Amino acid sequence: MKRDQGAPVPGDAQVPTAESRTGITRLAQIQIFGAAGFLGLLTAVVGLMVWTAVNQRGQLPQLTVEDFEQAKQRWQVHAPADYDITIQVSGRQAAVYHVEVRTGEVVVSTRNSRPLKQRRTRGTWSVPGMFLTMQADVDNAEQHRLGTAKEGVPQVQLHALFDPEFGYPQRYHRTELRKFGNNEAVFWEVTQFDVIPGDVVAGADSGKADHRTVR
Repeated sequence: MKRDQGAPVPGDAQVPTAESRTGITRLAQIQIFGAAGFLGLLTAVVGLMVWTAVNQRGQLPQLTVEDFEQAKQRWQVHAPADYDITIQVSGRQAAVYHVEVRTGEVVVSTRNSRPLKQRRTRGTWSVPGMFLTMQADVDNAEQHRLGTAKEGVPQVQLHALFDPEFGYPQRYHRTELRKFGNNEAVFWEVTQFDVIPGDVVAGADSGKADHRTVR
């Protein structure tokens, strides 16, 4: 019986044609290019987010002695006796600090929701404590600017933005310039500041006035 040349016979090997091989190759190329494109887009998005964060910090005004003193005086004049403040700190020791002040005294102070127990650290992230920390940096930067800095005095670049109403340091960027190794940068931002009525106890969630979320 003569076999039909056009009909496949069971058991015969199906050899891919040149056209089918080309189609498979193109499909593989499309999949590879698609995966590469997705990874490239993802990398670009992440890079944009990082660049935006760095750029926003870089846009902070350079801190001068005059700006610092004016902000500190504004706080002394307009500071509420009772307030809650939350600060996001970025850098080597990143953390979230929360402080509650009543009649000018720190009554609650936490780091990542855990209470700060040492007396010397409880007031560090109150507004006066923040100004005290900045004062040391401002003094060091001024010594270097005037050429009077002694050996061991850190050389720092400072940028800051202050609240226009109360004067507290809303955003602060400190970069310590080092001769050896990488420069060390610390950035903080006040994410929430609440003026509290005098009859509200610390830790209470109700009855707050002038609720201000800072962004």
